[in-house]
This record gives sequence, structure tokens and C-alpha cells, in this order.
Amino acid sequence: MTNRDHTWPGTLKLAAWIDELSMPFDDALKIAADLGVSYVWFAEVPGRNPIGTMTDAEAEDIAAVVAGYGLKLFQICANHPLHFIRLADLEPGKEMEHPAFRKDVESLERAMQIASRLGVGAVLAYGLSWPGEWRSRHRTWGKSPTWPMRWATQGGIISESDLDALTEIFSSLAEKAAAYEVDLVLGMRPFHFLSSTTNFVRLAERVASPRLRAMWSPADSMLSAESNITDAGFRRIAPYLHSLHLKDVHVLDGPRGQYQWCALGDGEVNYPALARQLIAHDRPTYLAVATHFRPPEGTHADAMRINVERIHGLIEKADAG
Repeated sequence: MTNRDHTWPGTLKLAAWIDELSMPFDDALKIAADLGVSYVWFAEVPGRNPIGTMTDAEAEDIAAVVAGYGLKLFQICANHPLHFIRLADLEPGKEMEHPAFRKDVESLERAMQIASRLGVGAVLAYGLSWPGEWRSRHRTWGKSPTWPMRWATQGGIISESDLDALTEIFSSLAEKAAAYEVDLVLGMRPFHFLSSTTNFVRLAERVASPRLRAMWSPADSMLSAESNITDAGFRRIAPYLHSLHLKDVHVLDGPRGQYQWCALGDGEVNYPALARQLIAHDRPTYLAVATHFRPPEGTHADAMRINVERIHGLIEKADAG
């Protein structure tokens, strides 16, 4: 497959999350290039130092390797900052005294420095986890004691005190991003406070920074029981939309957190409707293909190829229509 972005509306850019290929860095980049994507993102580089501790020279070397395959970086992610941190474990006003939080914030600021140096416009972080997530024996969000409430309320009810804490944290981080002239993009997962478009917008309106953006995952919003995501949900998130994390899912038993990943278009996300919304949106947006599923007797690369082909078909059909 060759690069086909030119057949799309110019505002939509095809990308891939190459961590999911689970292979050496150069091999993953070659797969992405062969699949015709233009952009990549990753949280780790196998065999290299963590991104959040890289020197300028190390970061520039990685960028040169990416460019050598005809690819570009659209965001810098330093080992998933704030992905595994529970908000309830942080003491208001003393968050930096929490060792894991401090380490993640330092990595995130280093990612901002790297992004600014390389001319990459965004860094990726996450929205902090609900209570009960990431316990030693229960590392699945459906096992969290707060999950039934979150499912029943389409993403969870954030208390005013928690919203105040989130606002303070992300206002400070958005100020750092502004100082480095990059966007702070927040990924959205079912175990995070910001898994729904409603909760993301509540925070974004409080922070009120043009630097705070979203990497929206429609499948994760679906896993959070959010309704009408490709219509009302899209309209809510659209003013903040930086990119999409593209995968698909079957929800088997929502209250129990049981689900199955699948190829784009085979699950419950209405991707044809979403493709039409993206074309009408007509603003720069990165479509970052993920997988999570494995085809029968197939590989991670096969899964990525299937999803890349599926998103091409969805966008081209919506554009032609």
C-alpha cells in the first residue's frame, strides 16, 4: 500500500500507534511506511532510554530515524504520563510530593521540551484514574469498585472537589505547554476521569486554555456507556479535537466490564457516521489507527493493516458521498 492521504480531505491526516506492533522500532516504522500512513506516535522506543529522560541528541536521533522512513511525528508521548496515577492518591496542593506523579510530570515537561525542539506541535498525557484502578490483583477497569457507577452514569459523576483538583493540575500543565508553544493532548480511556466527551468538556471549560486538547477514543467512550457518541458526543468534543485513537469494540456486558476488541467497522462504534462528521468538521485532525485485536492466526501487523484499510474505505466513501 502506498501513501494515500492525498485522496482524503486535506484536514485529515493518517497516523498509526506503532507501540501496538510489538516489534523493534525500525521494523515498526517500516510497517507503518509500507501501510501508507504519514504520521506515527509511540510511548516507548525499544532498546532506548525512556523518552522522558532522553537528551536532545537522543531525541533528535529518534526523529531522524522516523524521518528516514518518510514519516512524521504528530505528538510526543513520554511513557504514558498520568495514565496509571489515581487522583484519590494525590493530596491537594501537595501533588508533587507523590513520587509517581512527580516523575510523570517531569517526564511530561521533558516531552514538551523535546516537542518544542523538534517542531512537533503536541504532547500526550492522560486524565488520571478513578479510585480503585490499578490495584495489584485487579488491573482491569471493570474490576474497579467505582465501575458500576461509572457505567450507570455514562462515564462517571465527577464531584466538585475532584473537578477542582483536576482543574488545578491541568491548568498548571496547560500553562507549561503554552510556555513551550505546544498543545497538551489528553488521551481518553475508560479508567480515567475523562473517558467521556461530557467529562472532558467539563474540565476543558474550567481550564479555559486553547492548549488543552483531546485525543478522543470513540470506542473507549462506548466502553464508558456514553450514548450517541457520533452525534452529540462529536459535537461536544469537536472544538477540542486534536486526534482520534481508532479501534472498535463489542460490549458484552457493560455493568461487568466485559468486552471484546475487533476490527474497525465490526464493532459498535458507528464509524460511517463518524467519518461523515470528520469530513464536515473540516479542521486539522490526526486519525491515529490502533488495533488491540488480533485476527485469527494473524499478527499485530495484520491487525494494523486491516484497520488502516478500513479507515481508508470509511473516509473515502464518506467523502465521495
